[in-house]
Amino acid sequence: MTFILTDGIPLVANTYLKHNDGFIQIPYMPTWEVDWMTPTQALVATDSFQVGIEGLFFDNVYGEQYPTDTIPVMPYKVDGAAGFQAFVSSFTIDSFFSSLLEEETL
Repeated sequence: MTFILTDGIPLVANTYLKHNDGFIQIPYMPTWEVDWMTPTQALVATDSFQVGIEGLFFDNVYGEQYPTDTIPVMPYKVDGAAGFQAFVSSFTIDSFFSSLLEEETL
């Protein structure tokens, strides 16, 4: 198990990141991508792994356009709640919908 955590996962993650340069192509949408960044280091504890990710959706024809609202302070973990936890801010939701309107005709 230690080998997987110390060598396996970092190798796979770093290979993927190097190949894609921190961008994720949205399937079936040729110009729609997500630029995801980790502005701070991950927090690793004996009972949790916590990492904050900024996910900016954009249409690469128009380029990256940041939402005008400030990124709110987001929790990494809610104590007392077990299992996988994920939180999505208005930053990602705003970029999702504004870039979707650029990508698709409604």
